[in-house]
Amino acid sequence: DGSHLDLAPSTSVEAVLYRDRRVLQLARGEIRLDVVHDAQRPLEVQTPLGRVQVLGTVFSVALRPSGLQVSVAQGRVAVWGLDSDASQAADVVLAAGEAARLDAQGALHTSSVNRQDVGAWRDGWLVFDHTPLPEVLSRWNDYLERPLQLDAAGGLQSLHLTGSFKLRDPAIFVASLPRSLPVRVERLPDGSSLIRRR
Repeated sequence: DGSHLDLAPSTSVEAVLYRDRRVLQLARGEIRLDVVHDAQRPLEVQTPLGRVQVLGTVFSVALRPSGLQVSVAQGRVAVWGLDSDASQAADVVLAAGEAARLDAQGALHTSSVNRQDVGAWRDGWLVFDHTPLPEVLSRWNDYLERPLQLDAAGGLQSLHLTGSFKLRDPAIFVASLPRSLPVRVERLPDGSSLIRRR
């Protein structure tokens, strides 16, 4: 139909095209969509935490263990939480520069986003805006041969990171962590890195 999908690493999505609608089932990961509008065949993204219906064009949907994130670069999208009645009005309608996050418990939070950062991984960047450290490491690990690990006993889950990092320079990201957060990085014998509280 002329629509375009970009998939981040470790993404699992299935597309089903019906006569009267287009459905994407996102099981995990992140997709950036540039959707050709078709009022006769609306496009919907369904996830275990909620669903998104396209009212406009360019946006991203990310499903991670911490929740569902919808960010809009152009146009508008409607978002329903898991427990919302699909026949009722959307829980929120997002316009360009807006985002919604449904956490694993179903709570909805909205925020502003830089439109250029929506799907920035396509251009070789990982962008974080007050992102929990476990999610930051999980997103980096999608791209790394040797994973970054978080010390479970260090109480690091409450730390948040803001910044933009080039995907091709993970060593710069790792080196910058102790300057940004109260952490230290230990190299393990297998070549992976362990993040501990300082």
